[in-house]
Amino acid sequence: EGKVLFWNPAAERLFGFSEAGAMGMDFHQMAAPQVYHDKIYKGLKHFAKTGEGGVLGTTTEITARNRKGHEFPVEVTISSFQVDDEWFAVGTVRDITERKQSEEALKKSERRLKTILETANDGFFAVDNNQKIIEANPAMSKILGREREDITGKTTFDFVDEENRKILLKQIEMRTGGEKGSYEIALSRSDGSHVSCLFNVSVYLDENNEKIGAFAMVTDITERKLAEEAIKNSERRLKTILETADEGFQLINTNLEVIDLNPKMCTIMGREKDDVIGKTIFDFVDEENKKIFLEQIELRKQGISSAYEIALSRPDGSNVNCLFNVTPLFDENNERIGAFAMVTDITERKQAEEAMKESEARTRLILNSAGEGIFGVNAEGHVVFINPGAVNMLGFEEKELLGKKIHALIHHTRADGTDYPVETCPMYAA
Repeated sequence: EGKVLFWNPAAERLFGFSEAGAMGMDFHQMAAPQVYHDKIYKGLKHFAKTGEGGVLGTTTEITARNRKGHEFPVEVTISSFQVDDEWFAVGTVRDITERKQSEEALKKSERRLKTILETANDGFFAVDNNQKIIEANPAMSKILGREREDITGKTTFDFVDEENRKILLKQIEMRTGGEKGSYEIALSRSDGSHVSCLFNVSVYLDENNEKIGAFAMVTDITERKLAEEAIKNSERRLKTILETADEGFQLINTNLEVIDLNPKMCTIMGREKDDVIGKTIFDFVDEENKKIFLEQIELRKQGISSAYEIALSRPDGSNVNCLFNVTPLFDENNERIGAFAMVTDITERKQAEEAMKESEARTRLILNSAGEGIFGVNAEGHVVFINPGAVNMLGFEEKELLGKKIHALIHHTRADGTDYPVETCPMYAA
């Protein structure tokens, strides 16, 4: 009949009825929601006649109701026994509210994780201890250029060549000890191409802390690798240019220490590269030229490029005259990190300029001391130089003649007063 014949303290706490209050009451009216009543009472009639029932000997999850009318999930196990011709049932009821809440929280967490993985830009895949892929997300399919069903069930070795297989084997050995890892590897795509990837791998452990597999977050770094290779190629080309350039190259940091220079710069300085690296630019100039460097450093602090002449000191005590073309260097945050200079040895040019000055001085001395009048004109007949003797003879001041057409000033007529055309003037013809 479903009446209570035994009621322990745990039942009191669970349903809110005292033992005295529960004894003799219809258990299903007390503890089962209305929605179950028809099915329960049909089952009771069958049980009373036969001792049989669909829930006997099993554990069933169902919703129960306490004295306050609050419903909660329970786990019910029912067994039966017979006394004379009458059947009785004994039930144990366990509140599984916390377990169900934990299960629901776990399901929500799994749904969130699945949503994250399904929409992530990075690839994800999981493997068992045999390296068999048991799960892969859409991004992983895109990275491999394959459908998901063409990935799961296969091993990681199916997507690498022999060279990258060695990398995998080494990493798998590391995972055996439960170690996490990050490494680069190239995966083979269905079209035969390779995609460079960064793997961040962690292991799966069971409740006994035994490894049962691993999972990896995978980033396609093909573009980054191509960019890195392009930078390396660019650096190699630049290095080749600088190594073979006929101009010196010098790179310094903000501490004014030389951090790089090319062979031509070593030749200009008369020093080995190792004797220059790590030293400051002041180690290679005298006090006079140090002042030039100090002035230029202030310009560099303002981010200004400039060209200037300076004399560097060689180990043998000689100086080499140089033309520095200097540009400041900045990082990605526009912070100054140093400067570089293209350096030309202008010693020969300076010597030629000095020789020319000396020659001009000697020529000027000769012209000024000559008793004859001497002057020179350019192709257009303009006076480019004239000595004191000529100035005195012609009755002009030097400034009145320099740059002027000499024919118009002193040859314009013949002795008889007729015009003297410039075309017939021997000086003009010359």
